[in-house]
Amino acid sequence: MRTFIEREELKQLQLGYAITIHKSQGGEAPVVILTVTIQHDIMLVRNLYCTGLTRAKEKDMFIDTYKAMDIAIRNNTIAIGFILIHFIRN
Repeated sequence: MRTFIEREELKQLQLGYAITIHKSQGGEAPVVILTVTIQHDIMLVRNLYCTGLTRAKEKDMFIDTYKAMDIAIRNNTIAIGFILIHFIRN
């Protein structure tokens, strides 16, 4: 589904910043938007998205595909160790 913003609504937009879940650990934000895509399938790990989700004080939002979210939910591998093993093997 696509969402379009009308020209009049552009005035309501505010500057935002993007950081990685790793960098956000220990911090909080009023609103957290997490993108979950299959393009970086090595990052589809449940604990990584749970960590990102807990950073939201007021509201959280996932932008995802069903397939990517399903992979992430089912993958209970520890994210950092899994990523290191992937790069060592390749």
